[in-house]
Order: sequence, then structure tokens, then C-alpha cells
Amino acid sequence: MARTHLRSVYSPVNARYKVVGEQRQATLRGEFMSSWSGSQEGSRAEVLQRPRGFDADIFVPVWTSQLFASDWWQSGEYPFSATVAAQGSDWKITAENHLSRPLKDLRLVVRNRIYVLGDLPPNKVSTFFAVDQNGLLLRDFVVQNASQFAGAVQSRQRAFGDNTSRWLELNSANLAAVSFLSQWANPELNQRNFVYPGGLELSPLIERGDAVLLAWTRTTRRSELAQPIQNCTQPPQHDVAAGGSRQRANQA
Repeated sequence: MARTHLRSVYSPVNARYKVVGEQRQATLRGEFMSSWSGSQEGSRAEVLQRPRGFDADIFVPVWTSQLFASDWWQSGEYPFSATVAAQGSDWKITAENHLSRPLKDLRLVVRNRIYVLGDLPPNKVSTFFAVDQNGLLLRDFVVQNASQFAGAVQSRQRAFGDNTSRWLELNSANLAAVSFLSQWANPELNQRNFVYPGGLELSPLIERGDAVLLAWTRTTRRSELAQPIQNCTQPPQHDVAAGGSRQRANQA
């Protein structure tokens, strides 16, 4: 199971902070700034890789929120399993939830269309049917939901101004749109595209003929959602605010 956790750290002064990750296979990096920073990541972090996790010294400029990403991997059980079978132009989906809590807002993406299926009860096998005419073109879905992403990216690193415009609501629609973010690009408009870590964008799976089933859940239980960044130590008399895990995309 591979994950990327994003943390936004705010500091009222120019300062360095200690960060520790204790996952068996984990690392820390700054935000990739693409052509804005010579195709380099945007932090001044010093990261020491350990046999288990990492120790890092990060720098946060005054009055800004600096974004850091922790990429980590660990073995674990799949939260759900599913089969997708074609029935003419429609689809039959059989899914089993292996968790003790429901999975919300199931979405099927197949043949460049996206279908809303509903919820999957805990510890249960359920069957869903996706009717072709009820599906939405994947590109239209992404454009509709991702229109706010560019503004959030541009606002996030501002030292002053509207603090709320740089946050994206953490919901299933936004996360589904992020998962197919390349659909948002339009070469005819000569617009800047988004860059993202490998494995986040799932469009290649659809292009080769696979089906993707997305499910949504929230949890704050440490036993079910390990926290790769375990500690953040700040110098005396300096305040640090660390944001929670959020899906973000950087604009190149």
C-alpha cells in the first residue's frame, strides 16, 4: 500500500523545524515547483534517511505555508475487492467491503465515463448496476470539479490575503477529479498544466481499457491510518501550525 501524505506548515518567522517519520519505508520532500524553480522541488529541507523512516530539518519562510510531502509504503489488506462485468453497454459491479465501516460514494470509471454507484455497507458484498446513459463523460466531470484547483494553487503560497481560497474541500468528488487530473488539460488553450507525483493520476489505466472503482472513507483512528510524519519540533517561542492530509495538485 503506497500513500502520499501532504502537510502544510506555517511559521510567523523564518525558521527551521525538526520532523521525524517512523514508517519502515518513508521519505520527505518539498513541493515540486516545475519550471518556476528550475524543475526542482521548492523546499530547503535536509533529509536523513534511516533504516526505518527519516529525520528531517525543514525551513519555513516567514508568514507562508510551506508544503511538504511524505511518500511511504507498507503492506496491508485491501479495504475492498470488486469485479466489473459488461452487460451490453451497461456494467454490473460486485464489490465486497472488508472494513467494519461503510465506504461512501462509490464511483466507477470505465471507457471514459464515470458513474455514481452509492455506498458500500461494512463487511458485506453488494451488487451495483451502471447504466450507460447515466454516466458522465470523465473529462466533463473533471473540468466541472477541478475548476477551483488552479485558484487554490495560486493562492496557497501568498503571505497575505484570503486564507480560505487556497483550501480545497476534502470530499469524494474532488478526490475523484484529482485522480484523473490530466483530463483537465486543454492544449488548444495553451494553459499551464498540473504536475503530480507518480501513481496519483489514473487516466493511463482507463486508456488501456481497465476499469477503476473509487471509494471514499474518513478515519482518525491511528490503528487504521498510520501517520508518516510523527513529530514536528519547533524552536522556542515560535508557533507552528501543521495542516491535515489534503489532496493537492501543483500547477506547472
